[in-house]
Formats: sequence, structure tokens, C-alpha cells
Amino acid sequence: YVNHIRESGDHLLGIIDDILDLTRIEAGKMQLEEEYVDLGHTVSSCLHFLASRIEDKELTVSSPPASDWPTLRADPRMVRQMLLNIMSNAMKFSLPGKHIDLLCQHNADESLTIVVKDSGIGMSKPELMLAMERFGLVESALSRQNDGTGLGLPLVRSQVELHGGRFEITSDKGIGTRVGLVFPANRIVQA
Repeated sequence: YVNHIRESGDHLLGIIDDILDLTRIEAGKMQLEEEYVDLGHTVSSCLHFLASRIEDKELTVSSPPASDWPTLRADPRMVRQMLLNIMSNAMKFSLPGKHIDLLCQHNADESLTIVVKDSGIGMSKPELMLAMERFGLVESALSRQNDGTGLGLPLVRSQVELHGGRFEITSDKGIGTRVGLVFPANRIVQA
């Protein structure tokens, strides 16, 4: 009972934090707490945090080795939150036994794109537009099995834009979804 109460309290606190973060960003009151962020370590930490969900759904997740990820000048809490949100969505909307790819793409303009690509249920264009709205929940058999507030994607978009970056998403119904977090070149710390 105590564990259930703790999990429920943590879940509620997470929802409240998301609402407050989104409101602060939209009001222009959110300040970045910039540090050097080791993306390899952060990705590994997120995968470790989500390991039980990955195992429960028998998903396979591929990711470049930690040494292939660069260091960013960014807010570490926000970077972790962005990654957890998009990785959780990929897991949530993937059927058991499916595959999720995490990619680190260095672009021609020297920006960096962190990609999470799943082979899940995907979304149609109208569903994608709904998912990008605050509190926009796309109704499906999988979404009814998973809790959510409809704040994850709008919050991630706001957070990456706060870093001077771009949020990209494409999705095909029945095929999967690709989410990209594009960080500008001035955020990449050169070795």
C-alpha cells in the first residue's frame, strides 16, 4: 500500500511539474540552468530508468554506444525530461516485441538531432495535430491502457525551442513515429 501511495504521489507530482513547466515556458519565465550534459550518460540513465517497461513489453531498443554521443551545453533536467518523454511515448505506443531506435545524427549545418524512432501504432495527420496540442490525447486501445495527460509532446517542443532548437515529428498510422530533437551547433561542445 505504501509503495502504491508513493507511486501515485510521484505520478501526480510529475503531472503538476509538467503543467508548471509548460506554463513558465509560455509565460517566458523559465530559465535554463545550463551545464555540460554528457548525452551518452544521460541516454544510458534514461534506458536504465525505463528498463522494467522495456522488459515487460519485450521491446528491443538500439542506441549508439555512450562514447558516440556528444556533450551538450544545456539544462540537464530538461534534456533528461525530453528524452524520458519521447522514449516513454515510443514504448507506450509500441506493441510487445517491437523495436525502438535511438539515433544521434550530426547534420550538415553542424546541429545535432537526437532521434527516437518506433515501429508502433503511429498516428494519422489529424491525430498528430491533436497530440501536439496541450492536453491533446489521441484515443486508441493502447492509450487507454496507459496513463497520460497530453502534455508530453507540447512540453518537449517548448523545452527544445527554449534551447534554440527545433522539434520534429512524423508519424504514419500503423507504421510508427519518428521524433527528432534538433539542437543548434552552438549547443554542441567540441572535444
